[in-house]
This record gives sequence, C-alpha cells and structure tokens, in this order.
Amino acid sequence: MKKSIFLVSASLAAVSFFAINQPVSHAASFQTLKIKNYSPIAYHPSTFRSVYLYNLSHTAKLHNLKNYPRTTWYVSKKILMHSSLTGKNYAYFYVTNAKGDKSGIVWHGYLTRGVNPNANNANSTTGSGTNTGSNNGSTSNDDNSDSANTSGTVNYGNDLSRQLASYFEGVKPNAYLQKVANKFQQYANIEDPNKPWVAAQDFEDMVTSNYPDIWRAANGSFKYLYVHQTAADLANFKAGKTSFKDYVNKAIYADNGNSSFRAYKGYQIGAYACPKGSKGYGQGVVILVDGVIDGDED
Repeated sequence: MKKSIFLVSASLAAVSFFAINQPVSHAASFQTLKIKNYSPIAYHPSTFRSVYLYNLSHTAKLHNLKNYPRTTWYVSKKILMHSSLTGKNYAYFYVTNAKGDKSGIVWHGYLTRGVNPNANNANSTTGSGTNTGSNNGSTSNDDNSDSANTSGTVNYGNDLSRQLASYFEGVKPNAYLQKVANKFQQYANIEDPNKPWVAAQDFEDMVTSNYPDIWRAANGSFKYLYVHQTAADLANFKAGKTSFKDYVNKAIYADNGNSSFRAYKGYQIGAYACPKGSKGYGQGVVILVDGVIDGDED
C-alpha cells in the first residue's frame, strides 16, 4: 500500500487542530448543518482547475468554474455541511453570477474575495460563460498546469523549498507532488499567520478535492506538525538564531517517533517552504509518498 505523509512545519504550539478534508464529492452524501446569510459579497476563483458548482443538496454538478474565467461570483450564504465519507464538516459558499442566471454551492477555499481582476479584459464581460481558452489571470509559474509529470524538471518555486527537500536523504523529487506542494503559498497568503492551522486546513481541503489519487495514497491521514513549534521557535528562526534545518527537524523528530531525515529513503517527495519576507514565512509542507504516484486525476 502506498503511504503518504504530509509534513507541515509552521509556527504555533499549544493549539489542537482537527483537520477538515474536502472529500471526493461523488463518493459522499452531504447533510446541511447550518446556513448563514450575507448581503452579496464579490468573490472570484482562486484556481484555474475544474471546480464545480453543485446544487444545494450537493448531489448534482451544475457549472464548472473554469468555463467562467472572468466571472465575479456573489456570495450570499455560507453553508456548513457534513460529509458521510469522512465524518467531517465543510464550509461551502452559495454563489450567483451578476446576471443571476447561474448559481450553486462551492467549497469556500476555491474562491478569493474581490471582483474578478479579469472581468474587464477585452472581448469579455463579467458573468460571461465563455471560455476563450486563454488564461490571462494566471501567473507565469506553471503551477496552474497540472499534467501528470512525475519525472520532468522539478520547479521548487524558491530556494528555501529546494533546501527543505534536500534535507531528506535518499528521496526522489517528483514534479507532480512538487506542483501540488507549491500551492501551499496561496493559502498562507490569505490566512492569519497567527493561525497556521487554517492555511494547513485550506491546503488539505484543496488536495483532497483536486487530487484524489494523493488522498487515496494518504489513506485519509495527513500529518500536520506545526504544533511542535512554539512562538519562541518561530521568533528564533526568523531572527537567525535557529537554522532552518534545525527548525524543520524539530517538527519531524517530534511527530514521527524520533525519526530523522533518513527515515524516508526511497520515497517520492514534493516540498514547499514559504520564503523569507512572505506572510507565511516559517510555514511549509512536505509531501512524501512511499511508492509510485502516477499523476493528476480530475
């Protein structure tokens, strides 16, 4: 059986984190627990992958957000739902486009607050359902392209991430896992750095929904290790009093029965560390898979 270990280093101890995972939607039934109403608030997609709007009971797909790259969606409800697959709860937004002719629920982590920055691009209008095939809102980084590349060039995103991966002896860099790990930064950017478990939760939700192959390889168990870092640990790291390797090693050593960087020989690896100067500096994720991970599944 494949074993996958998610190692997240961050900054806070003395906080218990109950991980909330986004399930593979077609394999679960959902129960609505609570609904909170809002005056409409503008949001736009935070990903260019296939992301579906569902009906209110989460039993049917209605629209794919990737077909509406310039649309601003207006959130009017936040819905807490319970999944029979994982036994956990998930937050969804009920959204409507500006014309009011398309609506549905979507997991909250797929949206970013604000008017869609692509809404005013030439030959497009807000609320358009036309997918031109262009991706004007993407970054120059190829992390939005999730082809099943396990042996190609690994793009670490920054030098600290490359350094993080190098600590693990005898592992094999995996381009597919690295692309997924690199997505951690977007959640660290939008969440409170004093609550790193929220960014970890958002990242796990995204992985479980968009990458069910990794979810199955992990067997539903992601290990978050930032709880072993105290506020003083983070301060010492940022001040240069603690090396990055020692900072990361504390998390790994404490969580895995006094294991070391030598414990994962032969594993596939993807690693991301938020760079110095970023909002999430001191946070990061390592994805370690024991076995072959073949690539993307939609």
